[in-house]
Amino acid sequence: MITLLLPAWLKRLMAKIIFRRQPKETRCPDCLQVVEAVPITAEALWDTRLDCPSCGAAFSYADTVKTGNRSERHIGTVSNRVEVARPTHSRIEVAEKEGVRGWHLPPRKGCNFLLGFGTVWTLFSSGLFSVFAFAGPASGQAEAKWVPLLMGGVFVVIGLGILYAGIRMSRIRHWIWVTDEALLHEQQFFGTRRQIYARNGIRSVELVVFYTQNYEPVHGIEIVGAEGKLRFGSGLDAEDKAWLCQDIRRTLGWEVAASEAPAAAVAAPPPSGSSFRIDRQVDGSCALNGSFGSQTTILMLVGLFFAFISGVMIYNGPQVGSESSPLPFKVFEVVFSLIWYLPLTAFALAGLAVSYTGYRLRRVRYEVRVDRNGVELEIWGGRNPIFYRHWPPQAIYSVQVRSSGNAKNGANAIGQQHVQIAVDGRIVSIGGDAREPQLHEATDAIIASLAPWQNRSTGLSQSAPT
Repeated sequence: MITLLLPAWLKRLMAKIIFRRQPKETRCPDCLQVVEAVPITAEALWDTRLDCPSCGAAFSYADTVKTGNRSERHIGTVSNRVEVARPTHSRIEVAEKEGVRGWHLPPRKGCNFLLGFGTVWTLFSSGLFSVFAFAGPASGQAEAKWVPLLMGGVFVVIGLGILYAGIRMSRIRHWIWVTDEALLHEQQFFGTRRQIYARNGIRSVELVVFYTQNYEPVHGIEIVGAEGKLRFGSGLDAEDKAWLCQDIRRTLGWEVAASEAPAAAVAAPPPSGSSFRIDRQVDGSCALNGSFGSQTTILMLVGLFFAFISGVMIYNGPQVGSESSPLPFKVFEVVFSLIWYLPLTAFALAGLAVSYTGYRLRRVRYEVRVDRNGVELEIWGGRNPIFYRHWPPQAIYSVQVRSSGNAKNGANAIGQQHVQIAVDGRIVSIGGDAREPQLHEATDAIIASLAPWQNRSTGLSQSAPT
């Protein structure tokens, strides 16, 4: 919904610069079938609507799955609902003998994100640490030298940890064996480690998010048994993960994919921590009220963090030499100081601006009014209305609950799911500050309020939660 609040000039600029190169095709988040991309409009940006010809789902570019081997965003949810065939390019080796089935996961090798990022982080932080360690303190600041040393040391340790994780990811081997009595995991990385899980004690086998990369979730396979949790496979291609997860379930004798969609949650009172409210009227209409408050706290904290770090580095930055220094040294010191202080000042100001934006968004609230005449959306900034839009019933294609990523936080999660209303040309998402039971109740309320209007060319659909 944030695209509705952006000024027109900014949306046009983003459409020309950020979204100038558009993909020719993408994947449906529900069935993973390839969908021909439509032009991204300057009005809707990433909320531009696409329709899947295979399953009929309506979704936005923010929900699409990339083609190729990086369809990470929704592969966890799809593997729980749709049976996935073994990829033709699979790197997983399968062995089966006398009722024992095994899978060999070879190392990915090469440079991965953690290895590259850890190398750059470690080199940069080590360089800064060396500068602070061997440079003499400025006059009158001898007691403050330990501050940059301590901070530099912490960053070096973090970099070494990331570097180790990257090396481990690129070199580790896994063997998974399933017998009649147990599941055996063998891990090879500077030695061999074995773990045994009783087959009758295994409670779940599914894909979960291990970490994020470029704002996209990276999944791995998690097996929960009586002996504990087993996690592996984050370095595999997305299709390999989905197929392997299902093949392990199949070998255990479980359902590969859910046979039916989860039942809608029962209406419940608004839980604490959520500002989302549902108001049903006696005439069949409803009103949905919410705010961005619960989603903007992290925005404020990130902005303050960047501003604080930049401020500390500015405070402990280089000092311009004395007036008795030769002119070439003065010029060098001034240039070096500008190179140091100007970017840090820009980062500090940007951090404060981000934090202030988050603070302002906490005061923004919205109301969605639904009746037989359509859907009305009104947004206020404090007491002042800043946006209004009305969509007639014939412009509304579907109403559904859709996940953002693949979080395993259950019905109490906030910000992981939204109610999506598919209208002409765009997707309107609401309820980011609500919990899952409220979202299902809101979906039912919207559809019930629109139901009296019958003269439609196509029926209003309520897609199953993803």
